Amino acid sequence: MRHLDGDRNELLYRCLESAERLQQAILITRFNQALAAGTLDLDRFHFYLAQDARYLAVLRRCWLPRRPGDNADEAAFFAAARRSL
Repeated sequence: MRHLDGDRNELLYRCLESAERLQQAILITRFNQALAAGTLDLDRFHFYLAQDARYLAVLRRCWLPRRPGDNADEAAFFAAARRSL
């Protein structure tokens, strides 16, 4: 069993390293650099917000119960999360 744990840990670290490289590549894009510097063109920023709003609307439907009471534990968790924002 110890050998299997070592293999899982190695895979985990390889995945984390890969994710970190991807995150760094995303952070140095011209878009994100301009966004961070406050120099992003306003039209590009508005497009970004509209695109993000659509993405978040779809993500919300995927994560939240379809009807109150579908999953009481999940509903309570997300209600508490909304209150903490």
